[in-house]
Amino acid sequence: MCFGAGRSYRGFIVIRSNSSRAVLGALALSAAALASSPAFAVAIGSFDLDASCSVSCGSDGTNGNARVFTATASDGSLVRARATAWSITGGGSNPWDDGTHNQAFLGQYAGGGLGATSDADGGGGNGAHQADNAGTKDYIVLQFDQLVSPSSVVLNTYDHKVGGAWYKDNDATILIGTVTTGWDQFLNASDVLDNLSTDLHEIRINRDSTSSYVGIDATGHYGNVIIIAADLYYAGLKGDSPDAFKLAELNFYTNEVPEPAMLGLFGLGLLGIGAARRRKV
Repeated sequence: MCFGAGRSYRGFIVIRSNSSRAVLGALALSAAALASSPAFAVAIGSFDLDASCSVSCGSDGTNGNARVFTATASDGSLVRARATAWSITGGGSNPWDDGTHNQAFLGQYAGGGLGATSDADGGGGNGAHQADNAGTKDYIVLQFDQLVSPSSVVLNTYDHKVGGAWYKDNDATILIGTVTTGWDQFLNASDVLDNLSTDLHEIRINRDSTSSYVGIDATGHYGNVIIIAADLYYAGLKGDSPDAFKLAELNFYTNEVPEPAMLGLFGLGLLGIGAARRRKV
């Protein structure tokens, strides 16, 4: 029996053959396997970011410091992440594209989470060591060693003094992107993902509640960079409060991969093709 070249269409393998009966029978077994098994298995995991700090534990320190975290997904695989803090100065209504991005200090607070202290925060007092958008707009960058999709976050919000008044709100902007930079290497996300409308998937969280837990609908978007920012669009308008929070938890899905059981059943179909070929030779 003579086989032509194989081609892949949407995950199926199409094989040209001069003996269609045996091939179609084997492919029928493969198709049944695909139809009877879930196409994909997605693992879930969680990064707990509010553990006790072991290094650089004050409310301010050297800008550009990084912290590394490891999570175990539901399938037993390890997912690693590198976190850094940044702040944006200026930029008007489009701060990501038009503002100036600077490294900030990434603090870690037991029971609270990760915060950001910029040079404009005066050492981080009065709640300014949180990721906030009063003056500069702070954000936390998480670089992953694989593609992930966020499912929820915990944004613990605390009192934050701005202009003599105290506020408590945790509106946020979440951005998802993909870069070629190694997960454990220095990354200036604004240089690589410099166009908000085309390089990043954006999720805006604006709520009346200050509940810490926030579910996220990422609509199937995966990336190896997730950015958690205090609401980038806060403009100090009447009735809108500045935002400040500590990132305490990030829950995620790992990238979709074929289930081993499905691959095994599909392999049976391919073995059937091989057997049919041996009988004809």
